[in-house]
Amino acid sequence: MELSRRPPVTNATAPAVPSTDAPVRKRSGGRDRYIDAIRAFALLIVVLGHWFATALVVAPDGTLQQTDHLLRTWEGAAWATWILQVVPLFVFVSAAVNGPSLQRTWDEGGSFADWYRTRLRRLILPAAAYLTTWLAIAGGIRAGAAIGINGFDGAWRVLGFFSGSLTVHLWFLGMLVATQLLLPVAQVLDRRYGWRAPLVMVVAAVLVDVVRFTIGGGAGIWGTPNALLVWLVPQQLGLLWGRGKLNLPTALGFLTVGLATLVAGVEVFGYGVSLVGGDLAKNNVLPPTVMLGGLALAQAGAIVLLARPARAVLRSDVVWGAVQVLGAVGMPLYLWHKSFEPMVAASLSSLNRVDLIDGVVPSSPGFWSGRLAWVALLLLVTVPFAVWQLQRARAAARARRDGPPPQEARDMRSNRPVATGRVVVASGLTVGAIALAMLGGVTDFVRLGAAVGGLMFALTLTSTTRHRAETSR
Repeated sequence: MELSRRPPVTNATAPAVPSTDAPVRKRSGGRDRYIDAIRAFALLIVVLGHWFATALVVAPDGTLQQTDHLLRTWEGAAWATWILQVVPLFVFVSAAVNGPSLQRTWDEGGSFADWYRTRLRRLILPAAAYLTTWLAIAGGIRAGAAIGINGFDGAWRVLGFFSGSLTVHLWFLGMLVATQLLLPVAQVLDRRYGWRAPLVMVVAAVLVDVVRFTIGGGAGIWGTPNALLVWLVPQQLGLLWGRGKLNLPTALGFLTVGLATLVAGVEVFGYGVSLVGGDLAKNNVLPPTVMLGGLALAQAGAIVLLARPARAVLRSDVVWGAVQVLGAVGMPLYLWHKSFEPMVAASLSSLNRVDLIDGVVPSSPGFWSGRLAWVALLLLVTVPFAVWQLQRARAAARARRDGPPPQEARDMRSNRPVATGRVVVASGLTVGAIALAMLGGVTDFVRLGAAVGGLMFALTLTSTTRHRAETSR
């Protein structure tokens, strides 16, 4: 398929919005309140869930001895992940917006490469800033510990406990980069096969699992195709919804098939219950299994079925105001929320008071009070960051409304093409850089430095400076 210029089809429609919501959408600056609310809700659930699941193991002297994942010691909590795993939900609503957006670009004579470049840079820039900051912080702490500055040795020790968790959540960005790169293919599948396309993908994911758990003996390498295939399911479903093609009977069918897949997977075929935690035994995440495909079907059905009552609630400008605040800080908070954990843990450890948070099973004394205290402390130290991000978002909104358009918008409206090959290579570099960062954490300076370098090169490839220079000549 030619990704540069030619659209597969025209006359795309926006996500189906009741006509009675038109005035509400006008008051919202043309935004779909329901989609924005789902995005904000999904990111908030991820942040709070990650915080709650981080277990601190206390040493006899009250310092931090180790960190653990709550699901290792509280197996019953795995059932809650059927509600708390909301990444498919985010992919679903993103596709519902991206599909019509890409089609409009094509209809206006633009290219997929230009459209994708803008979105790729929106993911690369904050990721590069995040990893560069941690490279500097971790390097500073290590240097301070090496020359014997008081307190730095303990800080380095605590950072080592959190090193991997500070980068592992970036897999979400890598997955978005890969799935959005295939959006034109998904558009064609959606137009030709409709609701059958995601169901076939789920069946294909089943076949991959069969091969993995029979011929492959359960080895993760045999499930690698599902690392992409499973995440294309919610994208395909989102395109359907974005064209207004998910009616209530179809949504009910998806919900039923999705829940049946989850239940049968656990009770009949022996899949693990948990839908989070890639390093847990019998995990369904790394690589993904058909369980996540089933969850995507169930979530898509539920979103469509809940649309009418949810839109009624969101007509309230007070509720919408809360959604806007969450939306403004949501993605930056997702990127940085794990960074506040070592900060709080190091402070408690230096005071010999990690026991305030200790408790890794519900039956242990102080478990619930410790969990609430841990999340409350993290929320407290997050407030200045959230306020700063909210101010930045409002300043950017004012600039878009009152000032000249951003450079990216000017590039999109211009006729200067961006080479498809450049953005494809940039996306590969981005995924590779994120994988390196995930493997090494923030204390592996070689891998972390290579990841930062890869992201910087990807930014260079997606820059339009060369095109502007050529135009000026």
